[in-house]
Amino acid sequence: MKVRREATAPKPPRQAPLKLGPATDTLISQGAHFLGSTKKDLVAEAVRVHLDQRREDLRTGMVEALNVLDGSLTPDVMLMTGLTAEEIEAFGGINELPAPPPCGSPAPPCAVCATTWALRPRQ
Repeated sequence: MKVRREATAPKPPRQAPLKLGPATDTLISQGAHFLGSTKKDLVAEAVRVHLDQRREDLRTGMVEALNVLDGSLTPDVMLMTGLTAEEIEAFGGINELPAPPPCGSPAPPCAVCATTWALRPRQ
């Protein structure tokens, strides 16, 4: 017996509820009412305006995040271990040369293997 599957259209993203305090909800309700708008439209516009006004703060945050993820192993090890760059150097630093993972896998090493290999004592 064959099971027949019908093609279904992709589901639209579901809307997530926004949890607000009662005072904020009252402000939004009153603002939307007196502006002749829906609460949803008022909040959407307010978020767009707020983010536009704080564009430089957003850019700064993105640059800081990208600096952490610079493609070297040191930031990865810092994130996984909680060590600072200075503490990693005190342990002998990180060997950035590519090498087979300790697990012997031909694929790129998993995060644990990469960290273990990077922090191994240098000869």
